[in-house]
Amino acid sequence: MAESPATTEFFLPPSAAASLWEDHAELFGRLRRRLASYAPNTQRALGADWRVWRKWCDANGRAAFPAVGGDIVDFVLAHSPPFVRTGTGELSVSLESTGASIRRASTVVRWLASLSILHRIADRPDPTRDVDVRAVRRMVTRGRSTPEQKAPLRWSDVSRALSVLGGELRDLRAKALIAVAYCTLARRAELTALRVQDISFSSEGDGTVTLRTKGGEYKERYLGPEARDALEKWLREGGIERGLVFRRLESNGCVGMRAITAAEVARIFKRVAVRIGIGGDPLRAVARISAHSTRIGAAQDLTAAGAALPEIMIAGGWKSPQMPAHYARKIEPRQGAMRRWLEVARKRDGGR
Repeated sequence: MAESPATTEFFLPPSAAASLWEDHAELFGRLRRRLASYAPNTQRALGADWRVWRKWCDANGRAAFPAVGGDIVDFVLAHSPPFVRTGTGELSVSLESTGASIRRASTVVRWLASLSILHRIADRPDPTRDVDVRAVRRMVTRGRSTPEQKAPLRWSDVSRALSVLGGELRDLRAKALIAVAYCTLARRAELTALRVQDISFSSEGDGTVTLRTKGGEYKERYLGPEARDALEKWLREGGIERGLVFRRLESNGCVGMRAITAAEVARIFKRVAVRIGIGGDPLRAVARISAHSTRIGAAQDLTAAGAALPEIMIAGGWKSPQMPAHYARKIEPRQGAMRRWLEVARKRDGGR
C-alpha cells in the first residue's frame, strides 16, 4: 500500500531553518519538515529572502503570509528603478536611476522565486502567478543587463598554478584545491564537504572522487593525474588520513581539523590568480574570480574541445542546459564550433 504524503513527511527530519517562521503557526507547521528536503544553501537563501519580504511587509502594514498579488507588485516596484516614458511614448524603467532601495533585476526575480516556493510548500496558492505580478516582473527586468559573468580559471591557469606554487602547506592546499575543483567541476560546498573516504585512486595514476551534490545525491567525478598528484601531496604533507580534505591552517601554521569555508575557496582562488599573473588581463580581473571560476573554466574548455552539451551537463552535475550554455557563450570565436568544423572540412576536402 502506498504511503500517504503525510506519512512520508513524518519521516523527514525537522529543518532548523524553519525556526524563521515560528511566529507564523500555519506556515511553520508545514515548513518545519518539508523544508528539510531542500539543500542547506537553498534553505538559507529562502530564509534570507523571507526576511527581506517580511521586513518590507512590517514597514508597510502588509500581511507577509499568505501574500497577495497586489502587495507583491508594490514590493517589486519599491525595489526597482522608476518608470519613464521613452521617445516613442512607451513605459520603461530608468536604467540610470540609483538608490538605496533599488536592487538588481536578478535579485528581485530570486525573491519572487522564493515566495513562490514557500507558498507551494505550505499548500497555498502561488501569489507570484498573479497576472499583475507577472506583468510587473516583465516590466522591471526588460532591458536591464545581467551581472557580468565571473572570470573563468581554465586548464592553462590550473596547469600554471601547479608549476608556479611552491611546497609550503598553504601552496600545497591551493594546488590540490584548484586542480580537484577543475577536474570535478565541483561547487564550493561540494569541495568543503569532501572527505578522504570519498577519494579513490586507481592503479593507472588517476582517480575519482564522490561528491555530495547540491541536490543531495552522490555523484562520482573524474580526477586527472595532475589533480591526483597535487591531492596526494597535500594529504601526505598535511598528515590527513581521514575526515575532511580541505582544512583550515591554524595560526601556528599547522593543519587544523575544521574545513575551509565556502568563502575561503574564493579567496584561495583569488590568491592563486595573483600568483600566476592573470590580474593583468583586463577581461579577467582578480575581483571577478569566484569559487566557481574553475567550474566555469572547465565548462568552457570542454565546449572548446568539442564535448556535447549533455556530456558537459553530466560532468558538472547540471540538470538543465541553461548554465553550461551560459558559460560557453563567453568562449572566443576562434575556439568555437565553426573553427572545429572548418578544420574537419579542410581535412576531408584534401586541405583546400
